[in-house]
Amino acid sequence: MGPAGVEALLSEASGADAELVRGQALDLLGGFGELSPALEERVRQAAVDALAMDPAWIVRERAARTLARRARVGSAGATGEADARLREVVAALSRALADEDPAVARAAAVGLGLVGDRRAVPALVNHLERVLRGDDLAAARAVQRGLETLTGVQGLRTPAQWRDWLRSSRR
Repeated sequence: MGPAGVEALLSEASGADAELVRGQALDLLGGFGELSPALEERVRQAAVDALAMDPAWIVRERAARTLARRARVGSAGATGEADARLREVVAALSRALADEDPAVARAAAVGLGLVGDRRAVPALVNHLERVLRGDDLAAARAVQRGLETLTGVQGLRTPAQWRDWLRSSRR
């Protein structure tokens, strides 16, 4: 699919009346390989906007997945402007950890792990602490999976153990 197809999906992602169409458009946008810098920016912004503002949980969940997948495509050797975009993705996914819908928060947790930016570790550890106070085991597993993917450290850890790991890894 060429630029015209990407443009059509961008239009559907933000303008379709049906939430399933918006979500599917975002999902498809996440699956492309390299895009031109201008299209990449538009896809990223559409996903950030949907994650923050779409009223449908399925669209926000798909936006979180798309952000993580697109960040991985463009993150190799990130410097300067690319690093600023990566920080924005990490910030958007970190905010989504507090989403009212557990599926969105889980997608954000897994997405933060996939993005591969260790600046996400503190947000994930704080979220792990919050979910462990409740009874959402799926959320706890998603956060642990995100931390394992991000850090390369395998096995369940408490928030305190993750904080110890973070302090020791900064030395």
